[in-house]
Amino acid sequence: MYWGGVMGDEKSVINKMGVGQLQGAGFSGQGTVLLCPEFAVMELPFLFNNWAEVDYIKDKMTETMDVYMAKKGVKLLLWNDQDFDQIYSVKYKFDSLDQFPKAKFFTWYGTVEEAVFRRLGTSPIVVDVPEAPTAVRQGIADSAIGPSLFMIGAQMYSVIRYVNPVKIRYSPSPIVVTLAAWKSLPKVFADAFAKDRYRLVKEYCARTRVDGDKGIAAMLKYGVQMVKMKPEVEAEMRKRTRPVWDELAGKLYPRQLLDEVMRNLADYRAGRRS
Repeated sequence: MYWGGVMGDEKSVINKMGVGQLQGAGFSGQGTVLLCPEFAVMELPFLFNNWAEVDYIKDKMTETMDVYMAKKGVKLLLWNDQDFDQIYSVKYKFDSLDQFPKAKFFTWYGTVEEAVFRRLGTSPIVVDVPEAPTAVRQGIADSAIGPSLFMIGAQMYSVIRYVNPVKIRYSPSPIVVTLAAWKSLPKVFADAFAKDRYRLVKEYCARTRVDGDKGIAAMLKYGVQMVKMKPEVEAEMRKRTRPVWDELAGKLYPRQLLDEVMRNLADYRAGRRS
């Protein structure tokens, strides 16, 4: 086990898994899409409204995502969560959409995030993860989308002034191993894991979601101000970013995969209404 990024960034980890230097890893939302672009369908803007919808899609589609991961040479062990990522800024509250073109967002997340930024009228500044805190402190960038625990871990809470908790995107954080490593395990282990897999995911994610909330609470205690969008502003933001879903279909993920997600969400929401 290697901790603290000593094996490099997520792209480096994927490369090392490809040559057998590493057997597996836990990834952020960015690394997930680098490894398996089809997983980007889960990270589309405003796809999910709450954790209950995320959990429903996991229950319905984990086996579907197993297939896509296997095509990349890996076994999806646990479909964990990164967070519903929030919007942070040194300068802007983002309680109106006219602030987005003025902001200097940094990004390393990839195609989906960059497409969202374009729809909101901002030109993101692409940085590597280790450069992000320095970019903000030096004024090269002033805003970001990310999970609360990253903001704390990178000590950016000391310069960030505002957090907007709008659920702009869900980010997965799966744990995977190479198929070669998985197939080398005793069958008794594989069978036991399959039996406990969903329970482990639910227990793990219940704790990480609490940690995410604690992260925001800690930053508010430190002095970061929470700003919430008015419903009409969020509705317009959803409208502007919705075309991203169709733009990336056939590029990052198959159209039929997006259709499957939307069909399952529609079933869940219809059941809730009834």
